[in-house]
Amino acid sequence: MIDYVEIFNEFKEKLTSENHVKTVDITNNIKDFFIEKFSKDFFVAPRKSHNVKEFLVDVTVSTRNPRDLIKFAGSKFRLLLAVESELGGVGAGSPKQLHANVLEDFAKLLLVKSEYKILIFTSLANSIEQNHIQDRVEEIHRAFRDVNHDTDILLIHLEAIPKKTNGRPTNPTINLKRDTMSAFLLSVDRGVITLDQLIEGYRQVES
Repeated sequence: MIDYVEIFNEFKEKLTSENHVKTVDITNNIKDFFIEKFSKDFFVAPRKSHNVKEFLVDVTVSTRNPRDLIKFAGSKFRLLLAVESELGGVGAGSPKQLHANVLEDFAKLLLVKSEYKILIFTSLANSIEQNHIQDRVEEIHRAFRDVNHDTDILLIHLEAIPKKTNGRPTNPTINLKRDTMSAFLLSVDRGVITLDQLIEGYRQVES
């Protein structure tokens, strides 16, 4: 069983302690986090040090290497975790285009079959939004609800700082301060749940 609260807290520790600036370095650090977390007991892709390429989505954690299916005939192959990360991309200086990039990656999570799923993303506010993070989460939840999805999905939001090059918006800078990271659970049964609500739910179950 994967504990989403534990994942988020350890994820924050990893990213804030190394505090990369370039988006490509942050993305690689995200992949390294899941490798370090799961590679002892599961097969994690991608993994450059082992010449393992991406499989289906940005990061997958599975019971074994998909290339070795024949070697393990009769044993169950399954995806434990699927992760997508979108922190920029083509035209990402625009709030609308950045969100479109995020939704495209989110669609992959909706289609892939995995026991646990995580979307790591960022967003930019347009000129009239009061709370753009909440707006983006609600829009993602609407897509989640409309396809009648049957698996909860953890959303991890990293704050983006708008950036311009030669006067034109370009890929934003990602702020990795601990208090700017937030998490939400898209729950099949309960809608959108904040991390604090999720923690409280765990406490009630334990008591």
